[in-house]
Amino acid sequence: MKFNTIQMIMAMVAAALLSAGPTQAAFTAVGVYDENSVQTNAVDTVATSDANPNQLSLSTFTTQIAAAYAAGFGGVVNFDSGTLTDPNTSGTYPVSDTFDVSYAGGAKSLRVTDIESGDYTGPGSFSERTAISGSQFLAQISSSDFWFDFGAITGGAPGEAVTAVGLTVLSRANASFPQDVTVLVRFTNDVVISIPSNIASSNGGDDTFFGIVAPEGESIVRVVVNISNNTAYTGVDDFAFITSIIVPEPGTCSLLVAGCAILLRRRRV
Repeated sequence: MKFNTIQMIMAMVAAALLSAGPTQAAFTAVGVYDENSVQTNAVDTVATSDANPNQLSLSTFTTQIAAAYAAGFGGVVNFDSGTLTDPNTSGTYPVSDTFDVSYAGGAKSLRVTDIESGDYTGPGSFSERTAISGSQFLAQISSSDFWFDFGAITGGAPGEAVTAVGLTVLSRANASFPQDVTVLVRFTNDVVISIPSNIASSNGGDDTFFGIVAPEGESIVRVVVNISNNTAYTGVDDFAFITSIIVPEPGTCSLLVAGCAILLRRRRV
């Protein structure tokens, strides 16, 4: 009787796994932004400056991301390894609203979701634009905008969250360009900043970098790449992030301690 019960449980688990379909591999982060050993195309324009609040230049971000990757606190997604999470594969390219990034030697994973504008598609080598690392980049299928919402970090340290992001919006040799592009960033304190740029009509001639860093004690909740013309599809390559351990402010800690003391007192009563 016991053996039959075990067999039944194993059969149910196997059926559930089969119905869920094959497991999708997360993108594996690397430590180099805008590599040029495989792909000669590179960033052409830097829309952000170290002189501006909450912005990072390409040179600063490149140095910081390499150090963060080595320490297990971030990495670069070049979209040349891994797949989107649970994609619909009925079309030419996979489509999904989620992708996962494995970093810190596989010990940690960050989930990124498009909760608003549509679905990610690819990665792939789409016409009229060129990746800045390897041969593939991320595109959109339902809207020209990209939304990147950051979920919990699996395997992360307590308080670990995304505190800096770097990404490159690819130019495209298409009649819908040039285009006004605005990157919008929301922090945990609900402050939103916007960084505008105009991207030319070109295949690999005006690939534009945006680097963002959160204020001290805050993290990044969302990054949106807004393109003024909703039919002007392009791509994003070398999507990179840096994580940090956010320590609560002393006032917050005091409130937590006071709350615990009140709870203990009530229990004693």
